[in-house]
Parts: sequence; C-alpha cells; structure tokens
Amino acid sequence: MSGRQALALLLAVVAGLAAVAGASAWWMRDAVVSQDGFAARAAVALEQEAVRDAAEREIVAQVAGRLPPEVPRARVRDVVRRAVDSGVFDVALASGAAEFNDALVRGDATSTFEIDIGRVLERTDPELAALLGDVGRARIARVHAADLPVNPKRAADLVRALAAVGPPLALFALAGALAVARDRRGAIGAFGLAALVASVLLFAGLAAGRAAVRDTVRGGTGLSTAQARDAAGAAWSEATGGVRTVAIAGAAGGLVLAVVGLGPWGRRRR
Repeated sequence: MSGRQALALLLAVVAGLAAVAGASAWWMRDAVVSQDGFAARAAVALEQEAVRDAAEREIVAQVAGRLPPEVPRARVRDVVRRAVDSGVFDVALASGAAEFNDALVRGDATSTFEIDIGRVLERTDPELAALLGDVGRARIARVHAADLPVNPKRAADLVRALAAVGPPLALFALAGALAVARDRRGAIGAFGLAALVASVLLFAGLAAGRAAVRDTVRGGTGLSTAQARDAAGAAWSEATGGVRTVAIAGAAGGLVLAVVGLGPWGRRRR
C-alpha cells in the first residue's frame, strides 16, 4: 500500500467517526442541551406511561401531604390527573424543565425539577389550590451531580464542541480522502466501516448510559425505587431517541458502504 493510499484510508476513517459523532452531538445539542429542546423532550417523555404515572404519583403524594387530612386522597388524585392533561400544566412543565436544564448545564451541585402545581390547580380546583397557599410547588426530580457517571456541564460542553466540529471535519476529511486516494472505492469502504464501528459504540454507550441513570435513581415521596427507575429509563430512551436514530442509520449505511467498498466484487484482478 502506498503512502498516499494509507493517508486516504486514515482520512476516511476520521471522516466516518466524525460523521457519526457529529450527527449525534448535533441532535443532542438541539434537543437536550438547549433549554427549549429539553423542555420539548420533557413534554414528549410525559406521554410515556411510566413517566406520566410516576409524575402523577409523585405530585399526588406531595400535594396530599400539604393538605388537611380531611381532604380525600381520591379527590387529590382525580384533580391532579385532570390538571396534568391541561394546557396550563404543559406551560408549567416547560418552565420547570428549562430551569432544571439550566441548572444541569451550569454545573450546579444539585439540580431540581419543580413544577408550580399550585398555579396549575387554580384552573382545575381553585379551592384545593387555595389550601396549598404559597407552597404549591411539586418536585418531580432532584439530581446530584456527584451521583452521575459524568459531569453534566462537561458533557454539555463536549456535545457543543462535537456538534460544531464533527460535521465539517467529516466533510473535509472525506473530501480529502477521495482527493488523494488511488483506490476511491477502498476509501469509501473505510469510511463506511468506521461509521459502522462508531455506530456500534454509540449503541453500547446509550445502553450503558440508560443503565447508569437507572442505577442512580431512588424512590420519592410517592414512588418506589422500581417505579422511579422505570420512569427514568423511559425518559432516557425518549431523550436520546434521535441519537438512536443516528446510530441505526450509521450502522446500516456504514455496513452497506463497507461491503461495497471493501468487498472483492467488481474489482480487477492484478
């Protein structure tokens, strides 16, 4: 193999790795790291049965604990369920998600996801909301940065950097590989193989991340640890859905390019 072809293969491998990393980071930056994107993903995650059930149970337990004992719990449960279905709750959820995201990305030692449930209940049951008074905030989640496998602020900085550098690096590296390659088909095959490997690693990272998040979760006021972990796992899957799509596309496309580019079919015998 000539030095020129070796350089082409190296550039192709860099392009394949950068393409998958850059595409996944691009999605994470816009859908998870940004406040607006995170709030939107939180609303979508709430549609998952495990997440919705966990949120309702936790809110019911906290609201019931602040009310006089003569208020029936069944009434609280019914009011909370109707409130969660309201547009006012969607606004409160978006606000709480944005504040939670800001605390995580800023690197706070403790980040709390709270919803002003008192304001939401004012529309559903004003009498119940009045009993709550000024303490009508319900905690959905609390995250201690020290308990996480990675630092959220550093992870956000890395995602932003990869999103900015990855796509152009992939484009220029692939262009360079094709420009200097004596065997362009082989360079394309190397690009596909690198993308395939990166996608497999991405799948493994998603699975490891989901397991790590579940392991750090504990039960709440109205939730068992098992229920809280199921909700956390569902929320993680929803938050990383775009990354999973990138991994699937990268694996499928990379496999095709690797087979076509590196396979013996159609090559001239020397």
